Formats: sequence, C-alpha cells, structure tokens
Amino acid sequence: MNTVHPTSLPSVALTLGHRAYHEVRALLMRGAFAPGEAIAVRAVSERLGIGVTPVREALQRLAAERVLESAANRRVRVPKPDRAELTALYETRLILECEAAALAARRISTSELRMAAATFRRVVSAADAGDAPACLAENMTFHFQVYGASQLPPLVRCIEQLWLQQGPLLLAATSAQPLTARSFFGSTRPAHMRLLAALRRHDVKAARRSVQEILYSGLDAVPNTEAMP
Repeated sequence: MNTVHPTSLPSVALTLGHRAYHEVRALLMRGAFAPGEAIAVRAVSERLGIGVTPVREALQRLAAERVLESAANRRVRVPKPDRAELTALYETRLILECEAAALAARRISTSELRMAAATFRRVVSAADAGDAPACLAENMTFHFQVYGASQLPPLVRCIEQLWLQQGPLLLAATSAQPLTARSFFGSTRPAHMRLLAALRRHDVKAARRSVQEILYSGLDAVPNTEAMP
C-alpha cells in the first residue's frame, strides 16, 4: 500500500487549489455561467475533475475578490450588473483592450498572428455549428491571443479581471436566439476581420478602431440583466 507522507499534503492541496481557482476563472470568462446563476460546488467539482474542497475554496476566494457574490447557505452566485455597471465595464474595456490591440499591432509575431487567425476560424466554425460553449471558449482564446501579443502581462491581467464580469453576459446573449455565426457576431464579424488585417499590416490605428467597433457593438447586444429572473 502506498503511504502519503504528511509533508506532501500542503503541496498537493496548494496545487489543486491553484488549479481550481484558475479553471473556475476560465469558466467565468468564457461564459459557462449566466448572470444571477447560483454556482453549485459539486457540479463544478465534477465538471473539472477536482475535489469539492479546492473548488469550494476557489469559489470563496472569487467571492472575496468580488468576482462572485455570496448567497444563502454558503453558496455563491454570478453578479447581475445593472445598466450603469455594464456601461462602466465597457468603457473600461474600451480603454484597456483598444490599447492592448494597438500595442499588439506593433509587436505581434508571424507565429502569433497565424495562431490568432486559426483560432478565429474555429470561432466561426463553432458558431455555424451552433456549439455555444466551443464558440465562447474559442472567442476568449482569440481575444487573449491578440492582447497577449501586446507583450504587457500586467495589462492582460487587468483585461482578464474585466472578462470575469463580461463572460456571463456572453452566455446570456447567445441564449437569446439560436447560435450561428451571424447571431454571435452581429455586425462585428467584419470588424474582427479588419482587426486581423490590421495586425498583419502592423496598423496601430486600424487595430484600435476595430476593437472599439467590436466593443461598442457588444454593449448594444448585451441583454437587459435587470429583466432577468
């Protein structure tokens, strides 16, 4: 029989806790939970293949960071922002994400550009197939491949914090009608294409404008969370 040495337990717990925290963050960012949704610890534990205790601690940590809200019976839920909060969120995203895209246009490498273009094709394919989870996940990957090319990790971390609030809104938007490339992108697919073209040309102004257009359209498409049950 294998024996677990007590000195190894803190390390194992830390590893699982770290993994649970970052994987729950990723779920939030790519729209796995809806605004106002109560998050069940056991369901997340089964989904991630991580024990209940690390998942519970991850959720409590996110609640302490005000990413999630505390609810009854020691549960947590996804916040449901009002219109003023949504507007503030998007105005902040405009400042940070437009500048990240502008920096990416200066600094993006050929390999980074190739990966972003391939990811964008997967976004469109998933949307056409009506696969909302894959579409939202690939969309998040695409944007952070672009922002990561800014070569400013602190800026990318700030954007991640905003996407923790943005992700649930994506799920609400895709649930409003059947998911297709047209319904997911609305009028922003050309802007996404212009963003890729601007990155290829290293055109700073065009990259900034493209992200600005994407975000303005995104705010218009966000459903009224105050009307949600």
